[in-house]
Amino acid sequence: MPFKIAIAEPNRIVFTRRSSGCGRFLFLFAGFVFIVTGIALLIYVDDAGMPLSVMQYLFPVFGLIAVFAGIQLPALERRNTPDEIIFDNENGRVQIDQQMSDIKRGYIYYDEIEDFRFKVKRTKSNSSSRSGTSTRSSYSYHVYLQKKDGGEWELLRRNSEGDAVAEVEKLRGMVTLNAIPRRVEPDMRGSQKFTISDYGNKAEIHWRNRIGYGPVFMIGFCAIFLTIAYAIFQMSREVDGGISVFFYLVGGFIGIIFIFVIGGNILKMIKNSRTVYAVSVSSSTLDYLERDLAGRINKSIQFPMSDLHAISFSFDTDQTMRKIFIYTHDQFRKKQTLTPSLSLTFIKEMYEFYKSLVSLELQDLTAVEALAVETYLQQRIRDIGNTTVA
Repeated sequence: MPFKIAIAEPNRIVFTRRSSGCGRFLFLFAGFVFIVTGIALLIYVDDAGMPLSVMQYLFPVFGLIAVFAGIQLPALERRNTPDEIIFDNENGRVQIDQQMSDIKRGYIYYDEIEDFRFKVKRTKSNSSSRSGTSTRSSYSYHVYLQKKDGGEWELLRRNSEGDAVAEVEKLRGMVTLNAIPRRVEPDMRGSQKFTISDYGNKAEIHWRNRIGYGPVFMIGFCAIFLTIAYAIFQMSREVDGGISVFFYLVGGFIGIIFIFVIGGNILKMIKNSRTVYAVSVSSSTLDYLERDLAGRINKSIQFPMSDLHAISFSFDTDQTMRKIFIYTHDQFRKKQTLTPSLSLTFIKEMYEFYKSLVSLELQDLTAVEALAVETYLQQRIRDIGNTTVA
């Protein structure tokens, strides 16, 4: 659940980030149980057969990971989610504050807002009974601020459609969207995560996507996966006296998926380590560029100013990768024709649509920093390209 309403006054509605609550303590408690169990197995169980011999080592590893996640969870939430979202009717703008950010404050102006709406999210859970294991779906209803550029900012979560509709109507009544905005000049000097070269008649913003802790988590995931696979392999041999054809088929299928996922992530990390990403704005075009470390251009996509419709960033608590989408007029019209549903057809259409878009992937940026990049590009397109985009 992203935010809660802390203050609701005629001229000021304040949403504050919800704390991790008992989630942090659940991680810590589960980690403690796994660590103690693993240590007990190591001390009191000698010459353990499969699968205990593997569990002796996996339990402490799982426990340490859970404890680490519990310790880091509050900081991760402060980094992933803004501290406050303030609807300021007097100044005609939404103020977004985030202290765990190089750029501490950003704005969405009321004349950039289309409306408020809700979306349905589905989660699946497995339950066991005498008749077997069944999969159940649960639904939650999330209230969003909808921008004219197609961007969305998640505000609230409710457990029923009626509650979500009521929150949308409440926001429509409380937020004075026709208020005249008082604009603030964006300050991009606060962040070291991107570099701006601005020469008046041409501007460029470039960045590198850092690898961070990706390799560490990748190695840990591979070690755990391969250990579990080895345990299952040994158990199958002990039970059947050999490896069945069925096991080979299942193991091969899982192995292919594993290699595909891991391989894709490794290739992406290698690319990020060798690539400088950039967006350049001139009087006639907007260019998306990918350069190697020596400055040679490996990829270039050019948008004539007359084709540009929107530069759009969305905030959703389920996403940690910050993406800014570049829409042409045709692409934006296509987006508006997509009717949201939970059907496989809609999911396929959405996948194909977003695959066709050019998106700026900015790892390690906070929501406020990504909003600042969006605002900066919109401003420079207006000032240099003499074109107004949403």
